[in-house]
Parts: sequence; structure tokens; C-alpha cells
Amino acid sequence: LALFEETFPAPGEDPFNQQLAFIVDKDGPRFIPTPSQLAAATGINGSGDVAGYYILAPLNPAGTDEVWLAHGYVYRDGLLNTVDAPGSSDWPLTLTVDDPDFGMVELQRIYSGTILNAINDGGQIVARSFASYLDFDTFVSQDFERTYIGTPVD
Repeated sequence: LALFEETFPAPGEDPFNQQLAFIVDKDGPRFIPTPSQLAAATGINGSGDVAGYYILAPLNPAGTDEVWLAHGYVYRDGLLNTVDAPGSSDWPLTLTVDDPDFGMVELQRIYSGTILNAINDGGQIVARSFASYLDFDTFVSQDFERTYIGTPVD
């Protein structure tokens, strides 16, 4: 078994709009059916279970006033199960930081969610809940994350 990611543009689209995860096994290559065209496979175990994430992207191409939301997944026996780490949807939409150059700056959450980084032969996963914040005027940014190890419940 092997994991791959393929980034390619659909006709007339920006090349960053397409990233699909797929696996290759004795039956040949096949895409992992995620609900998004932005996906990655990040780990595979000896049973062929795949861990990864997909991103639900906003329609706003400027990247403002919208949040990109990542969801982890486990792909097992032809079924995709979404796995969100505890607290992955609890990050505040805005926060205020004291920047040494700009003083008090309100940052907007631009990207958050869950990424599954690995899966072992026992089905245990390493999950990362994260949030990235940015002020579009000053480009002051801040990132936060929490890491979990767990076993998904079937």
C-alpha cells in the first residue's frame, strides 16, 4: 500500500483548489472519497486504514470574513469516517493580542479544525486541533494547537 496526494487544477481553476488523496494497493490506484477537493492522506497502517484530513473552504477568494475548516478522517474498509478532535470547534472567531510593533491588534480566525497525523496498527490516531489567526491590515498572526492520541470508536 502507498499513499499519495495529487494537486492539479480543474479546467479553468486555480491549481491550489485541487488536492486529492489516493491510495495504491493490489487493486491499483483509487481516490479516497472525501467531501472536499482539498484533502490529504497523512498516515496508513498495516491493515490499510488511512488517516488524513479534508478542508471545507470558503467561497470568498479573498480569504476574509470566512473560516477554512479542517476535519480529520479515517478511511477503513471503503468507508470514510470524520474524526474531529475535542475542542476543534471551540476556538474563538477573534482574539486580541499585544504586538510589539502595532500594539493591541484584533486577529480573525482564518483556519481551524482537526488534522489526523498518523494511525498505528491498533487503530490509534494522533490528532491535532489547531487554529490560525491573522490581522489582514498588519499581517500580525498567531497559531495555537492541541495534540491528542486516541482510538476512534466504530
